[in-house]
Amino acid sequence: MTELLKDRAELVERMPKNGVVAEIGVFQGGFSQKILDLAKPQSLYLIDCWQAQDSGEYTSDPMSKITQKRFDEAFKIVQDKFRNRTNVKIVKSYSDQAAKKYQKSQFDWIYIDANHTYKAFTKDIHLWFELVRCGGYVCGHDYTEKHKWIEVVPALADFMRPRGLTLKYLTTNENESPSWCLKKEYLKL
Repeated sequence: MTELLKDRAELVERMPKNGVVAEIGVFQGGFSQKILDLAKPQSLYLIDCWQAQDSGEYTSDPMSKITQKRFDEAFKIVQDKFRNRTNVKIVKSYSDQAAKKYQKSQFDWIYIDANHTYKAFTKDIHLWFELVRCGGYVCGHDYTEKHKWIEVVPALADFMRPRGLTLKYLTTNENESPSWCLKKEYLKL
């Protein structure tokens, strides 16, 4: 049964403290700060390409309208914000390339908020799910069908169905796009 939570802050408060965490899709690091404040991770990997995207890949996503200059500014904001945080690792890379740098079961939990197309999200969930330990959590943003360019709901359903997974948490705050969370369970034999 999916537990409904008020907002992303409540979701982060439910995550393991002092863990190894990755946020995929960072932009200016606003949510990254919330993760640091509420989950107090031992290590936080902030992964984003900070690259202007081809609108063909993002379709009508507003992120496709952001210039490279604006992405460069966002990257600088993140560097400045976390400059003195020794537990924060900033990784400027596309998510599929970054995933190759980590070991299976390395993370206690992750939060995916990168490219929301069906194809890109499906690739991300498959790659990053393997990098979370059993008993850990795979979470993300934009669990909505309000916008044509966000295809997280059908992509996540297609990922969960053959694995017998259900959502552990779903946020309901009307002022922010819903977040979702899966618990990576041990196989029941």
